[in-house]
Amino acid sequence: MHLIFHSCVFFLWMQTLTFVRAKSCGHPGEAQFADFRLDKGEDFVFGSEVVYTCRDGYQMVSRTSRRRCTANGWDGVVPVCEILKCPVPVIDDNVNVNGDPEDSTVGNLLRFDCKNDNEILSGPSQIYCAENGQWNEQPPTCEELRCVKPTIENGYVLSGTPHYKEHQVLNFDCNTDYKRGNERLPQCSKAGSRAVWIPTPECRPPCETQDGKQTTGSDCSSPPLLDNGDIKDSLKQKYKHDEKVEYVCQAWHIMEGGPFRKCVDGEWTGEITCLRPCTVNEDDMKANNIQLIRGEGKIYSEHGDHITFECTGRKSRVGSVAFRQMCKDGVITLPRCE
Repeated sequence: MHLIFHSCVFFLWMQTLTFVRAKSCGHPGEAQFADFRLDKGEDFVFGSEVVYTCRDGYQMVSRTSRRRCTANGWDGVVPVCEILKCPVPVIDDNVNVNGDPEDSTVGNLLRFDCKNDNEILSGPSQIYCAENGQWNEQPPTCEELRCVKPTIENGYVLSGTPHYKEHQVLNFDCNTDYKRGNERLPQCSKAGSRAVWIPTPECRPPCETQDGKQTTGSDCSSPPLLDNGDIKDSLKQKYKHDEKVEYVCQAWHIMEGGPFRKCVDGEWTGEITCLRPCTVNEDDMKANNIQLIRGEGKIYSEHGDHITFECTGRKSRVGSVAFRQMCKDGVITLPRCE
């Protein structure tokens, strides 16, 4: 900047141009888990302003995110960012939870099952703390295991109620020229988190093989469960030969194989795996004296993704584990600094 002075010399006004350098405030200060940018001005001098932004997974707890360079230096203090946590979810007493619902940071998982063997989950088997600080779904509840009275093609239920409790037997018969698919009567059973009839109540029609002999068809019962996944369409009690079902993986999981399984002569074929994501725990990073590299906000990463770390403070990496690591089916190796 410059200043113009006027002075009277020998009865004449003289004009003097003087250049003055603006006062520097120096560096505004680093904020942990945050980055800053110059929002006003071109350097850290009088009148300039900087704005701090928390990294992904963190939230600003200071009243302001700005600092201004004044005649007395930078005003205020360096803003503070704290790790973002999801609120404590309300979980029923009869639901088991695997994980800490009272201390869940972004990316953390909670898994659920029922305490009582005669109950099944109603809702998701797992939820995760999303980047907006909210759970991606509401926690499930546990309800009494009950099977629904089925509709049997070419058959009918002899007696019973609309719903059956666990271990109750279904009495049914088949229309003329049809026979039960299994001599054993179906029983209401628990399969994972579902209530199903085992064996499947079905009436099989006669069919002819290539050699002309009469035999029964080979349909399939309900398809097998998929860890960390589910069936895309509504579940049926019976599937015909050559019929397919499509599977989907839960959020953040990567499918390997699939997505279809096929009913072939009473057996389900097709290999499907839902590869698990990796979570980078803040406590584990602190124990290893590392942090996510600046600009990298992925605390929750899918299988095959890479995460890059760096040492905290002035520490140096020790050992042979590189800073850049890949998530492999829920497992990621952390480097260490000392």
